[in-house]
Amino acid sequence: MNSKELMEIERRLSSGDFSIGDQISLQVIGESSLTGTFSVTPGPAISLPNIPTISLAGVLRSELEEHLTENLSLYVKDPELQVTSLMRIAMFGAVEIGRAHV
Repeated sequence: MNSKELMEIERRLSSGDFSIGDQISLQVIGESSLTGTFSVTPGPAISLPNIPTISLAGVLRSELEEHLTENLSLYVKDPELQVTSLMRIAMFGAVEIGRAHV
């Protein structure tokens, strides 16, 4: 592992994976107001209706469901979540879509 890779790992562990504008698809079973797609705001954090802002600082994508479950359990009894973190990607230049050969 080179020093650039080590620096990236250290950055992820201290800052987390989330950036402003990332999207999180959240479904809280039995809580329709907490179901939808929410944008990551400065902090980074996520703002949900009727709940204080939840910090995402230092949170990795693999930890998101556990982190939100822990935070939501302060306001919702035994929350059951389905969480998907959506990533933005950019493509520059020509893009070729493969064709199936029959």
